[in-house]
Amino acid sequence: MYWVNDSGTWFERQHWSLASGGPGGACVPTAIDDVIFDANSFSGPDQYVGLGASDAAIAHDMTWIDVPDFVGINDGRLDLTGSLTLEQNIRFYPWTMVFRSDSLDNEIFSAGKRNTMD
Repeated sequence: MYWVNDSGTWFERQHWSLASGGPGGACVPTAIDDVIFDANSFSGPDQYVGLGASDAAIAHDMTWIDVPDFVGINDGRLDLTGSLTLEQNIRFYPWTMVFRSDSLDNEIFSAGKRNTMD
């Protein structure tokens, strides 16, 4: 599942597509869906993906690659059942992230990120 159409909230279907830069309207990701944020997700910097403070989202793998300089993510909790991959030049401001998996094959590639504003 690819994030498209700039800023919005996780549970808005118009932000999920089956193709990079494709039309929104796909289903909201589930525990078996991989989610990708890429160059076609946002048209510029200072975009965000939001969750309400009491919301919890879920996905399998999450990948951030070729996104604008800053993408803020606020509130809520994200449960990942797979791996997380961040690229080197992203400043990543995450939700509370919970890694839930029974597989030893999942990995976290932080690109050297140690805190939210690295």
